[in-house]
Amino acid sequence: MKLPIEIQISKKKRINLSLNWYRNAYFRILNQVKKNYCNLLEEQISKDELVRIDWPVEVTYKVFYNNKRRRDIMNTISVIDKFFLDWLVDKEIIEEDNWQIVKKVSIEFWWILDREQKPYVEANITKYDNEDQDNWEA
Repeated sequence: MKLPIEIQISKKKRINLSLNWYRNAYFRILNQVKKNYCNLLEEQISKDELVRIDWPVEVTYKVFYNNKRRRDIMNTISVIDKFFLDWLVDKEIIEEDNWQIVKKVSIEFWWILDREQKPYVEANITKYDNEDQDNWEA
């Protein structure tokens, strides 16, 4: 699934989702941005494609930027991960977004060769297979 990094919050204003923005944003703006983000996700997928996942998962994020500026990837991924996993729970695709369901999250960094293309994150959900981890109990 393709997740945007930038989001429109008004006719004239776009923001880059990052922890820096998230920490300073007013709660009403946070709520508005999260709703807009979830609407963008819903536009990408039909209701028929929403399938309940009843097993532990691994989420892999591939971050695509169109320039080689140095970035703190976790500033971006932390907010996108929160919005995306909350959306999955809200749509009842996964039961919860805790460690018992989301067993592993990995991040890769990629370059977009076309500078005109907007940055984005590609999210991939797969079944988590690690028997050693499953035998451990809290």
